[in-house]
Amino acid sequence: MRYLLILLLLGTLLLSTQFASAWGDGDYNLTLIGIVLDKNTKEPMQNAIVVLVEADNNQIYRTTTTQDGRFYFQLMKEKEYQIYATGKNGITGEVKTIQTYNKEKPEVLNVILTLEDNYLYEITKTPEFSGASYEYEMYRENVVAFKVQIGSFEHTPDDDWFTGIESTIEQEKAPSGHTRYLVGNYKSLPAARSMQQKMRNDGFTDSQIVTYLKGERVKMSPEEAARLYK
Repeated sequence: MRYLLILLLLGTLLLSTQFASAWGDGDYNLTLIGIVLDKNTKEPMQNAIVVLVEADNNQIYRTTTTQDGRFYFQLMKEKEYQIYATGKNGITGEVKTIQTYNKEKPEVLNVILTLEDNYLYEITKTPEFSGASYEYEMYRENVVAFKVQIGSFEHTPDDDWFTGIESTIEQEKAPSGHTRYLVGNYKSLPAARSMQQKMRNDGFTDSQIVTYLKGERVKMSPEEAARLYK
């Protein structure tokens, strides 16, 4: 029944936004309409913050959901975006990708986002130990992490390239097929910056800090992630 309600809500949004075709001037001819739901109850969530990140330049846009959990953004064509919702404690829900490649005509896109409402609004840390407070703290600690990427190669570099690296090296496949090489896994940005500087001093001049949300790499600047999840 709740899923029917969701579909009806989105359908209403589509009908009420037929004017979006009039926005076809320039690159802003696409409209993203969405709803944020409680992950457990599937009820719409009011006042959730929705964050839209433009992948190629990390430009960030924000809005807040209405009483019935809805939100909208205007998008540019030939872009890739990442979108997610956050609650008042800064904990994020799922991160979704929106692409606008090969969309030449005005169009309305839809997305459904979810949040763990019981973590965000009901559970608070208490002085005495409890399963709930422990679970809450563990959840927060695993939201954001920073790693230092020291290189990305199509073919495995020579063994001497790794000389002098004392930290454990992690390998990760990029969408391009290249292999990324990373060190560290930090909860704080200052710690990641310290490692980045160390790697640059050791000759890895292209070292850069990359952001992970719930274990998934995202195209969000470390500064923005640290601000959201401080």
